[in-house]
Amino acid sequence: DIVATKYVMGKPVVFYIECKKYGCKKTIGINIVRQLYGVQMADRVNKAILVTTAHFSSDARDFAEQQNTLIDLFDIDEFHELLQNSEKKSEFI
Repeated sequence: DIVATKYVMGKPVVFYIECKKYGCKKTIGINIVRQLYGVQMADRVNKAILVTTAHFSSDARDFAEQQNTLIDLFDIDEFHELLQNSEKKSEFI
């Protein structure tokens, strides 16, 4: 859904960000996480992030964790926390 590039010391770091809108009671399984990881590896992208309005299964989280820092998962609760933290930071700017 989103391709973002950040430059670190003049070198590009590319992020693939996939967004999934589901009901809050749905669970995202390992297959969607594996698919994103497969695309990430095929395209040789530095980082993948999967954000959802639902939650992730323990298998999906375990798989992402095994990839170390290559892929991050954010469910609805974590996404809300990110928004709240960014709002707090902007109050001080």
